Amino acid sequence: MVDTILLANVEPEFKKNITFSGNPQAVGYFSNGYFLGFSQASGMVLSTGSATSIDQANTCTSQNASSNMGSGSDVDLDQLTSLSTHDACVIEFDIMLFNDSAFLSYIFASEEYHEYVNTIFNDVFGFFLSGPGISAPFTNNAMIVSLVSDTMPIAINSINCGKEPTPCFPPPGYGPNCQYLNDNTDASGSDFNRFVFDAFTDPFAV
Repeated sequence: MVDTILLANVEPEFKKNITFSGNPQAVGYFSNGYFLGFSQASGMVLSTGSATSIDQANTCTSQNASSNMGSGSDVDLDQLTSLSTHDACVIEFDIMLFNDSAFLSYIFASEEYHEYVNTIFNDVFGFFLSGPGISAPFTNNAMIVSLVSDTMPIAINSINCGKEPTPCFPPPGYGPNCQYLNDNTDASGSDFNRFVFDAFTDPFAV
């Protein structure tokens, strides 16, 4: 999927060393249009739970998408949260570019919204870039390029609208970077029967 979906527009001779760490059940793909706010035709899904759970209806009173996948932690994600991570799903690859830029878009979603906001349960996402001329504090001197408000990593505690008072009710509506979060606890909403997550962000780009 990395080769044929994520890097579909990169010529074969310019991509190599594709590796995966995690539980294979945590990886999936979507096609034929709309998925969690994406309008493009296809894309990859990386999850800390089973990827096949994502496109079922939300119940919002229980966590349907998450499970113990047994895939361990990731040192760079640990550094972002200052906590031990679990069920990490990691892909790595090398590409050679002949333009001055590359573009990737992503959405962050979690079944731990909104009840675990501002707790030690803090789902996190990281996209790291390494290569000639880059010297930063992550593995292989990599830098993180997936940030919100230019300084904060993508995580529940950095993008939220507050902790919900009662399951299946919207959050209070204030919190860090709340403007980027889409609540999915309204059973009459268009996404409630499409996606299991209680909330997901707008699309971001790196």
